[in-house]
Amino acid sequence: MTMGLIVFLFMIVLAVLYTLARMQAGKLPVRKQRVVLKQSTSGNIIYRGLNGEMSGPVGTEVRRLLRESCLQSPLTATIPNSIIENIHTNSLQGKRADEIAAGLMALLPDMDYEQLESIARTIIGKASTALDRVRSEKIGIHWYVWETCQDVRVRKSHRKMQGVLVAWNDPPSPERLVGEKIEYGNYHAGESIECRCCSLPLADLSEVRWPHRVYQRGSIQRMTRVQFKQISGMSE
Repeated sequence: MTMGLIVFLFMIVLAVLYTLARMQAGKLPVRKQRVVLKQSTSGNIIYRGLNGEMSGPVGTEVRRLLRESCLQSPLTATIPNSIIENIHTNSLQGKRADEIAAGLMALLPDMDYEQLESIARTIIGKASTALDRVRSEKIGIHWYVWETCQDVRVRKSHRKMQGVLVAWNDPPSPERLVGEKIEYGNYHAGESIECRCCSLPLADLSEVRWPHRVYQRGSIQRMTRVQFKQISGMSE
């Protein structure tokens, strides 16, 4: 199997898993969820494969990144690791944020349902991003395209990031980039509170148009293909 085919199959799997993650977080309408599930005849196979993957080194690294990300967010910083793991495990089983929140009410009686649902959505997003990162870096993909939902609900700071190339080892602070007073630190697509953005791995330079916007060391710059190759180390 050639490297090109491996990358192609990897991208397909990521696309399917992102759709499933959006369903778990409640970001797709119920009618759309039913259509997707009906069309995805391999859904159970994907879940079994994902659970198997999470029991090995990939899962260990995903959980480490997830815990770090939760500590950096004011909404999830004080959430016990056992609850984070509970939400993550339930999301892998296909449960949506509202279902998970309902199950958490007995475990966290001091929090109301709306707060628990927000926490569940946020942790599901963080976990999805962590998995994207681990899988990408495992096969040598160190950059991604920040992709928003491109609708009216996208926050101003994230609209700024639409289509921007980001390195996994250099997360941006979207709020700082647009001059907002309230900041949430540096984070990747999908890691902020109830963030619906996703990270699309950049496997080939031909996947974007050049010149292109690139985030690097605190600012967004428009770079040519040659300039990006020099800073990223990517080849044609």
